[in-house]
Amino acid sequence: MKKYIEITIVLLLLAVNRTIAQATKQISGHIFSAEDNQPLSGSTVRAIRSKQLVFSNDVGSFIITVATHDTLLVSRIGYITQRIAVGKGMDNFQIALIQQNSSLQDVTINTGYQKLKPNEVNGSYVVIDNKTLNQQTGLNILDRLNGVTSSLLFNTGKQNNNPQNTTGITIRGLSTINGPLDPLIVVDNFIYDGNINNINPNDVESITVLKDAAAASIWGARAGNGVIVITTKKGHFNQKLQVDFNTDVIVTDKPNLYYNPQISSSDYIDFEQMLFNKGYYNSQFTSKSRPAISPAVQVFEDRKNGLISPEDSASQIDAMKKTDNRQQFEKYFYRKGVTQQYALNLRGGSRNIGWLVSGTYDIDSTGSMENQHLSLCRP
Repeated sequence: MKKYIEITIVLLLLAVNRTIAQATKQISGHIFSAEDNQPLSGSTVRAIRSKQLVFSNDVGSFIITVATHDTLLVSRIGYITQRIAVGKGMDNFQIALIQQNSSLQDVTINTGYQKLKPNEVNGSYVVIDNKTLNQQTGLNILDRLNGVTSSLLFNTGKQNNNPQNTTGITIRGLSTINGPLDPLIVVDNFIYDGNINNINPNDVESITVLKDAAAASIWGARAGNGVIVITTKKGHFNQKLQVDFNTDVIVTDKPNLYYNPQISSSDYIDFEQMLFNKGYYNSQFTSKSRPAISPAVQVFEDRKNGLISPEDSASQIDAMKKTDNRQQFEKYFYRKGVTQQYALNLRGGSRNIGWLVSGTYDIDSTGSMENQHLSLCRP
């Protein structure tokens, strides 16, 4: 019985393979550019059903095995991908790929001195447009820049006491040891020496970050730390009134007081008791200046002098060991911060003047007004 089963399985596999062989076929084709009819070598041709993948040769030709009613995906870098249905009797294809419009040609790099196309700029740079800036949240322009591009490091969240780096920004690391570390800030083609936090982020149209020493050919030695070129929104001549309004709500979670491991109250009091027994605090009790003493040490001293009984001192120490002031801080002092931001921008122009008026109203979690910005701009 076992031999008959094995023979049956072999016959079934042969029948399936014969069916698959009959359901597939080879087709050929030629891929060329729709703009100049030049062959496109290295194009990718993939059949969805048969899962075959081939590449076009030097003259743009290819041969691929496809299944019945298959679909070809023809793609190449810089060209629009095409989907081609393979029908019955279709064995040869002439495929014209349409070139994609390069978005880099639409990008304008503002070096603060002039506006150039990408192929005219020497050095490393990045352009942050208004759409990318609006995807971020924050009350100042630094919050909108943080995490948007590489090589731009922010130290604003840390304690920054370096007088040579007041902005807390470094571009591609430190460029000097004792000299200034702040990048050069350029606003509307003029060097800006004020506080960058005072720039209203809702008035910024785009930002160009010049990252390497090539910017020194434009701005001199001050560009050694990198250059941040800020272009603000402007009104134009003969422009109809344009109104922009946006609002943001920023919710900040409470700080996690348990993130950094700390010694427990019980272990700390045991350590104080050990120091007290060795006479560490004797000089503090005899000092005329009467320095501050922790409550546990004061209980130890009162018990030593007979001012309280051993039972009372033990009861007070046990209560202190169970106390964790981080719980009290979280319950009574900290809460989630909610910041609301409202920004209104009006701009337009006549035959003789272009104008812009903008205002921003920020409210912090306590309900007090934090910042107000009012700016007027003429081209």
